[in-house]
Amino acid sequence: MENKNAPEWVDKAWGSTCRTLLGGEVGSIGKFEEYLKRDVPHFRIGKSSISGREIVVGGEYVEGTKFISGDEIGKYALAAAQLNVNDIKDIDSIIEALGESVRYCGNNLIGNCSNATLANRLIDSNFVHCSYDVFYSKYVAYSNGVKYCEYVFGSEGAGKGAHFAIKGFESYECSRVFECVHVYNSSDCFYCANVENCHDCLFSFNLRSKRRCIGNLELQEGKFAALKAKLKEEIAGELGAKGSVQGILGIMGG
Repeated sequence: MENKNAPEWVDKAWGSTCRTLLGGEVGSIGKFEEYLKRDVPHFRIGKSSISGREIVVGGEYVEGTKFISGDEIGKYALAAAQLNVNDIKDIDSIIEALGESVRYCGNNLIGNCSNATLANRLIDSNFVHCSYDVFYSKYVAYSNGVKYCEYVFGSEGAGKGAHFAIKGFESYECSRVFECVHVYNSSDCFYCANVENCHDCLFSFNLRSKRRCIGNLELQEGKFAALKAKLKEEIAGELGAKGSVQGILGIMGG
């Protein structure tokens, strides 16, 4: 995935997400592209064989595969509607002719989609950049497998109701998560894995129905608030300075 002149809305949505999660902005999104792409399966950027425009396709293709954009299907269908008489004289000719005419389609936007750049397989989604398989969502970048979400960056498998997520993996009905894996029906979680119905947890694992935990240790409200503010400040400082931080998958050895 490449960040070629990312639209202005990407920076604005990124800034809003950082303010919500980290308490302030850490810089333009271009600085964090490699970090956000890390751990997220990449897609392929190719060129349309009809127009030469950049298109996005998912999956693996052999060298020499030809592509078209979703909005070029009609034009392609007319051009490839039938073989000529020389193409059908024997099986080898037919196979060769069919191989020449086959195209794979990218930039597929279905339903009410707008402001989608370098995106593929979208359904009723808006403001999507460098992402694919995004359904009924908005303000999504460098992600895939996103459904019914808003303000999601560098994530995979963000399910219904995920809002304000940076590097959320297999998360469902979550708000304000940062570097989390398998987090469900939870909010305000940083560096957590396998937690459910938890709120205000940092560096915690395998928890159910807990709140105000750091390293799986439940703290009194005042003590927790002070430590949480300190840790978030450190995370934001490192992210802003380096353009990256240690990821939850790296911590887990994944």
